[in-house]
Amino acid sequence: MPEVAGVFGLSMILSPHSTVFERIRANHFSENKIKFPPLFLFHGWQDKTLNFKWATQTAECFLDLGVDTQFQVLFDVAHDITGTEVSFLDRWITSKLPNNVKY
Repeated sequence: MPEVAGVFGLSMILSPHSTVFERIRANHFSENKIKFPPLFLFHGWQDKTLNFKWATQTAECFLDLGVDTQFQVLFDVAHDITGTEVSFLDRWITSKLPNNVKY
């Protein structure tokens, strides 16, 4: 499996019963444990498309399973991509890349 420096999600949610979480739980009992990449989640406080509580629950599920997760709340944002969000994401991606990789 190729190494992944990180994963991000913009205004996204998962059911607590998602197969993603089931696979991570199963990994805890596996002999060949996989180290999951860090996760950066963004969600707008004003988002009327995806409930903020559900987004928070998604982040908490990842954290409870030991996934290195950052959850960034953007208070003046709805279900939009903003310059602030892109700037945060750019810095996060850059921090995860090896020094010799440029994008």
